[in-house]
Amino acid sequence: RKYSVKLKNKIEVYGFYDYTTGATVQTDRLGYLNTFIYNSLFIRSETGEITDTHGWKDADIITTAQNHGCDVGVTFAFKKTNEDTIFLQNNSSQSTFIREAIELMKFRSGKAINISFKNISPAVKDSFFNFSKRLYQTLKKTDSSYKLLLTIPAITSANYPLSELLTISDRVIIDFSEVSEKYTLNATPLASLSGLKDTLTSFITSGLPKEKIVVCLPYRGVIWEVN
Repeated sequence: RKYSVKLKNKIEVYGFYDYTTGATVQTDRLGYLNTFIYNSLFIRSETGEITDTHGWKDADIITTAQNHGCDVGVTFAFKKTNEDTIFLQNNSSQSTFIREAIELMKFRSGKAINISFKNISPAVKDSFFNFSKRLYQTLKKTDSSYKLLLTIPAITSANYPLSELLTISDRVIIDFSEVSEKYTLNATPLASLSGLKDTLTSFITSGLPKEKIVVCLPYRGVIWEVN
């Protein structure tokens, strides 16, 4: 007699869908996930408006994921480097974004907003905290079951207020996809076991409980030179 244990009953499993790839999704595997996250909708830094919904409003994959028992979340990000600095220094833009982001999430019966501001400047560290706090409080006021996820790049995590993220988010996603993908002389993974351990230790030491941490590993690898 065969027995099986569903992984998602033991830990939380997240899946990230990049709409730009046009990749075919094995829909029968969606049931393995707790949360399906749709990447990404872009923010206009000067105004806080969502510049392009990128299929979010009518993508069939969202309904399919929900039919397989997944909660659905949506990622918001910027197209260009340093746009987050402009946005985080403008309270009016933040208010516009918070209003539009929640409405877009609700439009598809979503349950989570994922903020992916990659490599923010240390100069706006406090501004990032204040913005995240505003968004978190507004989400919970709208519906206490809504979740705020914050994606933090593993390689620049020192630029983020790690010790304070506990109070302004439901989950912190450590993103290892930003590790260098340039040619190297040695074969190397994007995230080595030692690197994973050291990074997780630094997050936990900062005060984040391990129950709030999600590790995000890409399927791709690093290219290296061979003779």
